[in-house]
Formats: sequence, structure tokens, C-alpha cells
Amino acid sequence: MSSKQIYLKIQEALSSTTQKYVTAEMLSQSIGIYPDVINEALSMFNPVVTLDVTYNLLDLLPELNQYLGNAKSVSVKRNRPVNKPMPYTSFAEFIYQKMTIAGIVDKNIQLADKDLKLAKKLIQNELKSRKK
Repeated sequence: MSSKQIYLKIQEALSSTTQKYVTAEMLSQSIGIYPDVINEALSMFNPVVTLDVTYNLLDLLPELNQYLGNAKSVSVKRNRPVNKPMPYTSFAEFIYQKMTIAGIVDKNIQLADKDLKLAKKLIQNELKSRKK
């Protein structure tokens, strides 16, 4: 579980509680995360949390809300995979290089899954070029 997921669980549980005093032990029973993990995660906001087992975690709720509010506003851009050029120009070239020995087709050669996918792609490209 990532730290952001832990922070979101903690924030949700602290926001929904009706109690005025919540310790890490009490919170761990409601969200199913060990108190040590909760204390370690919240030590970023106040280091005393790891030392004092009776620390009221509701005091950290405004800082936690602010932190998660800033984290939500930042969007992560993912890089799109770059299409690599085809290693073979045609299906015939693929067959010649992968399945022949000294110019004679070897019927016993078994292609790997990767090669079969590449062959399928080459065949589709050839069919597209014939339709044009």
C-alpha cells in the first residue's frame, strides 16, 4: 500500500469520526493498519506522534487535509510508449531471416510468442498496403 493510500485512509477515518480524541491504536482498529505504520506516516506532520502513544491524531487533520489537497492538484503526466520501427520491411524478409537455413525453409523451427506477434503485425501491414 502506498503512502498516499495510507494518508487517504487516515484522512477519511479521522474526518468521519465523532470522537473528540483519537489515538493511533484506536485509529488502527477502525482502518486496519498497524499503529506503528500510522505513527510513521504521520510523523511527517509532527514528529512527536512516534514518541507519544496518547497523541491526539485529530490535531493533525488540518495539516493532513492541506497536504492531500496539494497532492491532488498536482497531475502526473505519463509518457506514451514510442513506436519502435519494424525490424523487418516485409513478411518475406522475416521468414527468410527467421525460418531459413542456407536459403531452405526449415519446417521444424518454432517461433517464440514475440516473433509470432511480430509476424502478425507484418502480415497486417502487408494487407493494408495491398488494399491501397
